[in-house]
Amino acid sequence: MPFGPLELLIIAAVILVLFGASKLPQLGKGLGRGIKEFKEETRDLNRPGPDAVPLNSELRRDVTDVQATELPRVEIRDAVGAEPRDRQG
Repeated sequence: MPFGPLELLIIAAVILVLFGASKLPQLGKGLGRGIKEFKEETRDLNRPGPDAVPLNSELRRDVTDVQATELPRVEIRDAVGAEPRDRQG
């Protein structure tokens, strides 16, 4: 929901009335610090932490093997149907 020029002007006027002209620089500085801190924290989320364990080659191979055996099961279940039927002799 984008704001048009008239809406932005009204918002700026309300902020000016609420905080006064002398408080606007402090308000802008605080807002800038908050945005900077938020960006730094979100950037830190993508970095591996000290608890992260790197996958060694053996573990990576095991994970790949498990994924490879799981795929045919899903394909077979989809081909046969979700519910097994009883055999009648």
